[in-house]
Amino acid sequence: MLPPANLSSTAQPLHPGPVSFHSQALSILLERLHTERKHHVLDLGPASGANVEFFSGFRCKIYVADLFRALSSESVILAGKDSAASALFERLLPYEDETPFDVILAWDLFNYLPADVLSHLASRLRRSCRRGTVMFALGWGRAEIPAEPVRFQISKDRRVTYDVSSPDTRACPRYAPREMERRMPGFRISRSFLLRNGLQEYVFTFT
Repeated sequence: MLPPANLSSTAQPLHPGPVSFHSQALSILLERLHTERKHHVLDLGPASGANVEFFSGFRCKIYVADLFRALSSESVILAGKDSAASALFERLLPYEDETPFDVILAWDLFNYLPADVLSHLASRLRRSCRRGTVMFALGWGRAEIPAEPVRFQISKDRRVTYDVSSPDTRACPRYAPREMERRMPGFRISRSFLLRNGLQEYVFTFT
């Protein structure tokens, strides 16, 4: 399903110990949550008690997909099989289309998906978005990235923390912004920020 990691037992972790940073992209997303109505947030990353607690401070219902783990457990090969891909994402993201998401947290997931799989994911997400839905994604700006997506956690002071605990790495696809937009029609990159730690933040807006 997903390309194998280029495992290296001698490589050093990208960032020893926890790394914390101020996320300008996250601040933009949070601006959408300061209204009286209830919001729906889709987290494509693994479950995080800290993130659930953080969003509990807003009028939010959060849905956690842990999509990389779910995809990694699949034996089906999606390349060239649109019907299989459609059925797979319908099963992994079984959300009612009449309750669209206001915010989607993709974190660094896109770095771990082949281009064709990214397109299938975007096709499924489009049906669960409304005009103005915002999606937060992170891109690694280096040739080698952690073997699996990093667990990102939001602290009470609105900083984002992650910890690369394993030295294993894989090649990074390093998608250019135009390539991501081409693979994800309907989602436009409205803002991007380059961080000192080598991460690129993206805010996608569903149009």
